[in-house]
Amino acid sequence: MMNRIVKRDTEFRGQSLKAGQFVSVILGSANRDESKFEHADRFDITRQTTGQMAFGHGIHHCMGMPLARMEARIVFEELSERMPHFHITEGRTMEPLSTFVVHGLSKLPLTVKQEAFEA
Repeated sequence: MMNRIVKRDTEFRGQSLKAGQFVSVILGSANRDESKFEHADRFDITRQTTGQMAFGHGIHHCMGMPLARMEARIVFEELSERMPHFHITEGRTMEPLSTFVVHGLSKLPLTVKQEAFEA
């Protein structure tokens, strides 16, 4: 989410915005645009990121993007290596946090695969 002050009177998608008005832009909602992404509300680690807004755009593009992507890759690699017998519990779903500022999970139902105990 980014907060901005409107520079000059303008209209955006039918909404009048007045100079000096405070506005909040929720970038996470841009990444859930069904016209840009198939199944936009579903977590898909293989999704092509062309057109995503998570790291800004143009002169406001986040210089930390490569670091954030590397950190995420390391986390997923370490989790899959350290916890190879865990999987999401069948019939249960991940529960997202109920906030529009930070994306994440409030619950992740995991089960240990039976073969982990059959050694």
